[in-house]
Amino acid sequence: MKLAFTVDLEKDLGFLESRFGIDEGMPVLLSLLEKHGVRGTFFVSGASVEALRENGMLDELCRKGHEIASHGFRHADYRLWEYRAILEEVRRSKEVLEQIVGHEVMGYRAPQFLINAPYLSALKECGFRYDSSFPDPDGISAAKMLREMRVDREILSAAHGLTEFGIDSVPWFRVPHGLLWINTITFALYRRVFPRLEKDLVTFYLHPFDLIRNKGRIPLDLKRKFFYLRNGNAVAGLLDDLLGFWKNLGIEFVRLGDQLSSAEVSI
Repeated sequence: MKLAFTVDLEKDLGFLESRFGIDEGMPVLLSLLEKHGVRGTFFVSGASVEALRENGMLDELCRKGHEIASHGFRHADYRLWEYRAILEEVRRSKEVLEQIVGHEVMGYRAPQFLINAPYLSALKECGFRYDSSFPDPDGISAAKMLREMRVDREILSAAHGLTEFGIDSVPWFRVPHGLLWINTITFALYRRVFPRLEKDLVTFYLHPFDLIRNKGRIPLDLKRKFFYLRNGNAVAGLLDDLLGFWKNLGIEFVRLGDQLSSAEVSI
């Protein structure tokens, strides 16, 4: 089995101006990935680039061999925009990143995993080669429950050849295969159900904000406060345990861009 370790890299929660995830979470994350010899795919928002350049994290990502992909420019629901506006925003995010990394940026993940047919057409027109935004059609996710995200092959067909690497769910629980969701169901239960993920390629994701300590510093609404404070200061330890667990199983860690030649379009 292959596992794509993916990171949504943005300012805190995508819409705040604070950058605790970038300044505090990123050093912890990169240290753990180096410890376990893992290279991942980082979906970087254009609005976070200045902060990442200031603290040297963007240079560090490139130096360590991680893949840089796009997470849009602003953390917005582009589905509500006119097509031309979507196109310009998506193109802007690609150009900003390519100017920094000096090579093609192939992948895209929509902010909040919110995507539709015109959005996919814009990605293709802007030269992206793959997307990683669709939640598991049979799973549970905030994008589907709270934001009316629709997942079906009719939408996917609008990509016209754009490869889709969907977001997996944890077997049985059907929650997204992400760090804080695994912490919520507990690592002990995750270890028991993970073998049921019978796929050649599994996608995992997190946010650097997940790894910061003292999340109570951040102004959160009631729903987010319950979720993030439940996932408190021990989350970095969980990630260390997860990486060790996957390595012991012989999991091969891959970057999504490297999987394009053998990938099939699926959700």
